[in-house]
Amino acid sequence: MSTEPPASRPAAAAGKPVKAPDAGRCSERSRRAILDAALALLGEVGYNKLTP
Repeated sequence: MSTEPPASRPAAAAGKPVKAPDAGRCSERSRRAILDAALALLGEVGYNKLTP
């Protein structure tokens, strides 16, 4: 059981449904930066350590 107050836990952990993020709010520059960072991490640690 978490000791955090419910307001600080993610919605999924609190048993609430989670809506997908609005893709229209994310700029192409931000999207690309996220993808670049994810690929860099993948190359650094490897797929097996990056996935559960």
